[in-house]
Amino acid sequence: MIKEAIVLAGGLGTRLRSVLPDLPKCMAPVAGRPFLYYVIAHLKKEGIRNFIFSVGYKSEPVINFVNKEFQAAERQGANIHFQFAIEEEPLGTGGAIKLSGQKASDHNILVVNFCAFRLNLQFTFCKQMCLTVIHLLRMI
Repeated sequence: MIKEAIVLAGGLGTRLRSVLPDLPKCMAPVAGRPFLYYVIAHLKKEGIRNFIFSVGYKSEPVINFVNKEFQAAERQGANIHFQFAIEEEPLGTGGAIKLSGQKASDHNILVVNFCAFRLNLQFTFCKQMCLTVIHLLRMI
């Protein structure tokens, strides 16, 4: 079972910039909470315990939210861990995955981005696709 995920949260969000000029797209409000909240909740429900957040563009709101969210979870006794892979310059999707993968503790990693993520996504399908990507990137 996969227990580690890379959450790609550092993209430029060019398509949403006109409606979210001050926030990265993962922080877009949905029903009063950042979209990232729902992604984290879904991944935790699926058994993910180790999170690597790949951040770059407008990373401060993401880092602040994640720190707050995980501190609250730790106070409730949740056994989850997180860290950040911070892009100093835009690396693109593949570069962000490669940078984040260097922080991974397992060979089986789920990769989530906000363009393709849907809460009703079949987890096993996504898991198989992501395993293939991670395996290829580790060979580079």
